[in-house]
Amino acid sequence: MTQPVIYAQEELEVRCKVWQERLRLQDWIVKVSLEPHFKLLQGTGANVAITLERKEAIVYILQRDDYPPDDQFPQDMENSLVHELLHLHFEPLGINRDGSEHVAQEQAICCIASSLVKAWRRVEQLEAV
Repeated sequence: MTQPVIYAQEELEVRCKVWQERLRLQDWIVKVSLEPHFKLLQGTGANVAITLERKEAIVYILQRDDYPPDDQFPQDMENSLVHELLHLHFEPLGINRDGSEHVAQEQAICCIASSLVKAWRRVEQLEAV
């Protein structure tokens, strides 16, 4: 089983800047915020509020204390962050949030985010040696 990846607010802000650069989103103004479960969409570990016209976004990530301890998947704040940042690239496509296109988009973003995070963790481990 993988280990949880938990960040304090300051660490999350640093990781956000790193991932904005990696994902070529430096032209966006992005803020990140650790939030209690009642401030996020029900059943989610992270959400993003996007103002496309101004290229501004706020990424909300579930705070550690509100993550279910018995969840079969440990919390990974970095993966959640990357997932929400990827939505910034997909937002201009105007996918209907209620339709099957939205489900397909979410599945694609989940796969891409997970793959990117795993790959960069390997690179960072190699660089640390």
